[in-house]
Amino acid sequence: MLKHRGICLIGLPPENLAFTVDWNLLQRKMKENLNSYWVSWTRSPSKLAYLLTDSGIEWAVLGVLRLFYVLREHEILWKTEAGRYALVYLPP
Repeated sequence: MLKHRGICLIGLPPENLAFTVDWNLLQRKMKENLNSYWVSWTRSPSKLAYLLTDSGIEWAVLGVLRLFYVLREHEILWKTEAGRYALVYLPP
């Protein structure tokens, strides 16, 4: 996101930053995140209690949808954009 959507304040434009994204590694890390961080939510009473709040639902749903989008489309985006994507491409 920094390289493709960053805003330059000083120096070179962000698209000139000297790094690339290894999508295979990124996808492996995203899957690890789903199977560790997000699975831990199902085993923690305090995290489950947070899901009873509007902000907890927003955090969890949009967080997982963001990972879904990255794994499917090979692009990183904001959580709100992932929510809009889900409304179009996932069944009701």
